[in-house]
Amino acid sequence: MKKQSKKLTQLLTNAQRQIHAQDWSAALELLLKAKPLGEDNYALLFQIGWAYMKLGQQAQARTFFERVESIASKNAVVLNSVGMAYMELGLWSAALRALMLSMELDTSSVDTYLNLAKVHYNLQDPKRSLDVSMKAILVDASNVSVHLNMGAALLALGFIDEARIAFETCIALEPGSLDAHLNLAMIHSRQGNSKKAIADYRSYLSQAEAAGEVILNLARFSLGSELLKSGHLDEGWVLYEHGFDPSVPAWAARGPARHFQVPRWTGQPISGQRLLVWAEQGLGDEILFMSCMRDVLAICEDVILECEARLVPVMSRSFPNVTVRATAYDPENFNVSLFDDFDHHIPLGSLPGLFRQTLQDFDLSLPYVVTDATVKERFSRRMADFEGKLKVGICWRSGLLNANRNKDYSAIKDWGELLRLSNCVFVNLQYDNCEAELAEVEALYDISILRWQDLDLKNDIDDVFALIDCLDLVVTAATAVNPMAGSLGIATLLIQGDFDWTNLGTDHYPWFPNTRCFVPERGHLPAEVIPKLAAFVAQLSA
Repeated sequence: MKKQSKKLTQLLTNAQRQIHAQDWSAALELLLKAKPLGEDNYALLFQIGWAYMKLGQQAQARTFFERVESIASKNAVVLNSVGMAYMELGLWSAALRALMLSMELDTSSVDTYLNLAKVHYNLQDPKRSLDVSMKAILVDASNVSVHLNMGAALLALGFIDEARIAFETCIALEPGSLDAHLNLAMIHSRQGNSKKAIADYRSYLSQAEAAGEVILNLARFSLGSELLKSGHLDEGWVLYEHGFDPSVPAWAARGPARHFQVPRWTGQPISGQRLLVWAEQGLGDEILFMSCMRDVLAICEDVILECEARLVPVMSRSFPNVTVRATAYDPENFNVSLFDDFDHHIPLGSLPGLFRQTLQDFDLSLPYVVTDATVKERFSRRMADFEGKLKVGICWRSGLLNANRNKDYSAIKDWGELLRLSNCVFVNLQYDNCEAELAEVEALYDISILRWQDLDLKNDIDDVFALIDCLDLVVTAATAVNPMAGSLGIATLLIQGDFDWTNLGTDHYPWFPNTRCFVPERGHLPAEVIPKLAAFVAQLSA
């Protein structure tokens, strides 16, 4: 027994030397040799998991962290460490599980509260992140990280002034807090002061690099988004590539962050090889970025497009020479592709950086979607009785609502001046449960809004494209309906709460030339643009 213990100690000592030398391969080899001597040694198992993680072998790392979580289920400190390891791997739900157990065992650990607040934030639950941060304040009110977490949660909830106070408190406690300065730059961005935000992001990066900070990609991505918003496309697209970094909160990040064994495509000819273009972010983002697919096909002959399953039928028709299939990766195995039938890959959101480097390049963003002629004919017949009237599709909010996004939308009952236009017939394109709202405005304004029970506006996307293709005009908030209409070349009136990065520093929408933007004055509500928009539609329908 003593011999075994001595051998284990020697192996662990040698492994520690390799870890200090950052030679994780050598460290892992020694740790695995030690494993048979300490099958239930959670410190050893944790180190093995960490070594696997450092070597990029996430699935193996997860297995060992789960083993540690199981055998140390009554140890709050170890569970907190396991939670942090899951956070490093981006396994936010697993991290939540471990950290909640840790907190139940020890309600006085500020470290656990800090980690738990970050997990809730990355799970897009800023309310719970704020609640946990408030509990942490009671444990250690002078902890800078506690106030940072609180400020981030407040900012995500739309409490900008309160968030600023939290970040200023960080600076009062620690004048050199670079993270607090970074978050203040984000506040300037949120308030529309791009010039100040850009200056602050650059200042942060300069100071952080000088201080040897390692995690800089959140600031780089934030700066990139702000540069795009200001029309500086060259540098903006380069920095936009940092959006997959784990330091970027899930609600703001590009995702999913997928892992491949083949090289990233950079726009070069790859004769005889196959390219995978894969979807990222939401449905509307996919449709928007697909406006660059024709540019891809001008260079590459053999292309696979992976997209949201609902888009496969319409995109197969629109790109007949492309293999179109549903997005295929394993979320339980760090988003590794389920196929290996390609030689290069690129995310959809990286295509504009290759093909839309100037505003003039957006002249190439022509309509590209081809709809189902049979379905289009069916909807045309249904609206045949309204010949002579302007057929207008309407969508007033996103299906994804939160405190930060709600300010960009208005209620349909606020659209009265538009809905009362007698020379228009309105067609519902709102894709969530909105029947009560429609019935309310129909009674309020004595109108009828067209909709059909046999059309699922959320899931029958191919049919929805065909319906939109029958319309004369679409009026929509910033939702997937906007790029859907734009990709068809349908005239679109886009109601935005404020100009954002997709406007690329302009007062219009470069992606689709038939899109006209209606944006309220800063600090005002989107509903306030309705009279101006209604007057514009009235002219069209005259």
